[in-house]
Amino acid sequence: MSELARNETASAAMERGSIPEVAALGNVLTGLFNTLGVSQAAYAHRVHLDKSAVSRYLSGKRLPPQAFIDRLLMEVQEHRESPVQEQVKEAIRQQRLRALQVTNPGEFELESLREDLLRSQRTVKMARRQIEALHDLLEKREQQISDLSSEFEQARIDWVAEVGSRGVAARWNGDPEHAASEYDRLREEVARLRDDLRVVQGQREEAEGRSRELKSQVLRLEEELAKELSGVGDQVPLMAFQEQLEALIVAENSVGVSLELSDAGRTRSYADLIHTYRWLEDYKRKRLSREFFTEVAKFRPIEDVEAFGADLLKRHSEELDRFLEVVVARVSGYELSYLFGKWSQRTVGEGAQLQFGRDVLPTSLSDILLASLLRHAHELDSVRSVLMAVHESDRFDSFPVASAVIRSDGSRAVTVGLARHIDQTGWASLARVMVGGLVRAKQGMRFFDWFIRLSQYEVDWLFDYIAADCGGWVVVEFANKLHQCLAEFRGLSMERTLEKFHDHVEQAGATRFFTEEAGLSTELRQYLVERSG
Repeated sequence: MSELARNETASAAMERGSIPEVAALGNVLTGLFNTLGVSQAAYAHRVHLDKSAVSRYLSGKRLPPQAFIDRLLMEVQEHRESPVQEQVKEAIRQQRLRALQVTNPGEFELESLREDLLRSQRTVKMARRQIEALHDLLEKREQQISDLSSEFEQARIDWVAEVGSRGVAARWNGDPEHAASEYDRLREEVARLRDDLRVVQGQREEAEGRSRELKSQVLRLEEELAKELSGVGDQVPLMAFQEQLEALIVAENSVGVSLELSDAGRTRSYADLIHTYRWLEDYKRKRLSREFFTEVAKFRPIEDVEAFGADLLKRHSEELDRFLEVVVARVSGYELSYLFGKWSQRTVGEGAQLQFGRDVLPTSLSDILLASLLRHAHELDSVRSVLMAVHESDRFDSFPVASAVIRSDGSRAVTVGLARHIDQTGWASLARVMVGGLVRAKQGMRFFDWFIRLSQYEVDWLFDYIAADCGGWVVVEFANKLHQCLAEFRGLSMERTLEKFHDHVEQAGATRFFTEEAGLSTELRQYLVERSG
């Protein structure tokens, strides 16, 4: 028996009140409704439903949608001025699902999948919160280790300067061994936290994969049910659909246009998506084409989103960056990581390069997506989660567009902390681009304001990283800016800071950059001569 025939049989049985599960649900809802003290006609008017529909829902002759039940529970809560217990809500929801399983197995399967998807998405969110909490705790413990190391170093300096004086070790309550023990304890805790972080990241990746699979199943089943229940295997032909859309546009029926585009974006074949978008683009209907690709980014399987972005790239579409902005806002972190992997192989042609300026030549679609993520992401923590989730085999090493965004200070997301986390995952080329871009972007007072807000732990990591991993121009430019701060803000311990950076450069064997690289300021050169003398 087809789904349509099965539903017709079930509907007839419900009208006779002969399906026990539906009748039982109707009795429960009637009990709740009676507490409101209003007539069914008055309630129907309140909730904008036909009174016959309300009557059938409450009498067990029609299975109500979940939205009707949710609204009834809300009305009961407001009338009683006390919440309905969660276990009561869940019991009613399960009762409705049992009735749905009997009356409409296809819809039951779809709703069950939707519930599984919601649970999986909640698991992903919980894992992300755990990851962020672990990151925060790790940073605090690493900061404590850095502070304790600084205390050790300061005590050593003081001891050397005051040989023979007593009580120097009293800064650790007279017990240097206690401080050493605390240092070891913190290092062990950091190692344990990193292990916990790896476990939770694995759980998050597994849950995101499950969510992606469930989302595809939901979309597939929605389309199958829509076709079967409509009684028509095929949709309106594409040309007829475009004629209908054209008529709505000419009639300035914006609501009708939006509904048609939304339905097409969700349900039509991928080939129809491309033809429809190109048709809108060819007719210079930019607003509608943007509305359409928003539906694509929001509701289509990620494989369709990936192919759609590649098609925009191939056509050198001016809308590519706007489409990626929608993608960044709409799709999950796991799906963004998937796109980075797929799009790293999508090279950019000459025409597309012209969109980004003469001096900025993107090499892959992933580079453009990264730039969009850095520029448009609203949640800074999500940027870290997405980039750290990109599989090692999918990482790419050329970032001209993303580099331009960072250098222009066009991203709030790029921080020393993000660069450090990216470096810890082994994505060294991206971490170098981030640090180099930060150094270049900050000028004058903005550099000073940015620098003094860094924690001591971030300063130590930054000094080590620039000296050992970033190359000559970053070392020289960073030293120039530190020295400029020294010249303008001597009273703020900048001299000692510059000395410390130079020590890091010496330890990394990178002092040659001060003679090999162009761009060393005259003032810094003189300072280095005086220091070496």
